Amino acid sequence: LSANGEMLAYGGFDESGRLVGLGSDPEDFFPSDYGLDVEKVFQPAWSYDGRKLAWKVSGDSEKHGWTSGVAVFDLEAKSGILFHTYTAVGGGSVPHYLSWSPSGDWLAFVTFNERAEDGRLPNLWIARPDGQGEIRLGFAFEAVWSPDGSQIAYSLYDESQEAYYVWLHDTVTGEQE
Repeated sequence: LSANGEMLAYGGFDESGRLVGLGSDPEDFFPSDYGLDVEKVFQPAWSYDGRKLAWKVSGDSEKHGWTSGVAVFDLEAKSGILFHTYTAVGGGSVPHYLSWSPSGDWLAFVTFNERAEDGRLPNLWIARPDGQGEIRLGFAFEAVWSPDGSQIAYSLYDESQEAYYVWLHDTVTGEQE
């Protein structure tokens, strides 16, 4: 549901993404209308201003060279940006979880099965909505943004991978505690 409550986005692995306005019929969401060639879109996340929509996306490994990624669509400019594409190892998976910072300057997402050395552990990433400035925060999940978007709190596994702790990352200074 968009921040103003006027639009709903949804999609699934076996169906097209859809947008629905209040009192309107659902309309298919085609990434190609925004200049992107992706197979499927699912688990959307609206920016707080409602101008952008991030989706988890899938691609055909034969055609694209990757199977999972993140796409941000600018609904007003009718443009799209694809980033953080990869092919899952050890089984299929896609970025799990998308969350905009309230300021719209950052997008958080979690991947699974991305790097063989990580196994199935979740990796938390943050990136600018244009895909720039990407930072891997670690084996983490459950990210929550501060109201001004300057910090993100998350649960991070320790080195033993037997416990996890709450960490705080400052997006301005890059410091973590």
